[in-house]
Amino acid sequence: MYFVYVNVIFYLLGLIYNSHWMVQLTTAIPHEDWMRLAFTFPAVVLQLAPLYIILKLRGETWSSIGIKRSKIGLSILIGLIAVLPFRWVPLMNWIFHGKSLPLDGGVLLGFLYYLTLIALPEELIFRGYIQTRIMGLIPSKSAAILTTGLLFALTHVPFQMAVLNLNYAGYLDKMYIQLLIIFFMHLYFTYIYTRTNNIAGVTLCHALLDFIFG
Repeated sequence: MYFVYVNVIFYLLGLIYNSHWMVQLTTAIPHEDWMRLAFTFPAVVLQLAPLYIILKLRGETWSSIGIKRSKIGLSILIGLIAVLPFRWVPLMNWIFHGKSLPLDGGVLLGFLYYLTLIALPEELIFRGYIQTRIMGLIPSKSAAILTTGLLFALTHVPFQMAVLNLNYAGYLDKMYIQLLIIFFMHLYFTYIYTRTNNIAGVTLCHALLDFIFG
């Protein structure tokens, strides 16, 4: 049910993105980074509030979704190392296409957007909560990881579906390659997370990769 709820929030966010409210928000907040923060923050609160309630009602600890001090330094180090295979992307753009590296004054705000409003919620919801609970339901660890990967990929459909004004099947037909990439990134993020079962490193890696690829 929580998975369905998260997807509904994403779909509603996509509808708002295509509405006159988005025009009004862009007019009120012309700075792109601040506008993205204002647009995304309420949706993140709506997504994470039920998770907080679920943990409290079930008497589960924050550490059960990866929020803990244990091995946090190692987790962050692993997360940073995990970004290195992708470092060539901005460098190649700079060398061959003359595109500037993302080092302007808005870099911190842009990175904080990906860290706090994209990567952290997704990691808490999927690697921290949903996957660990599915592992308790499915005897096979591999099957649980693959199932969560499918859910993680499909969660990226509702927002884009609403923005592009496509039905579910139409979006899957046009964007299946992107969804496959997201699925394999889930496997990569899961490997990072399960080295320490601390959410910090995988969140940092996720945020940096989103920031690099924009």
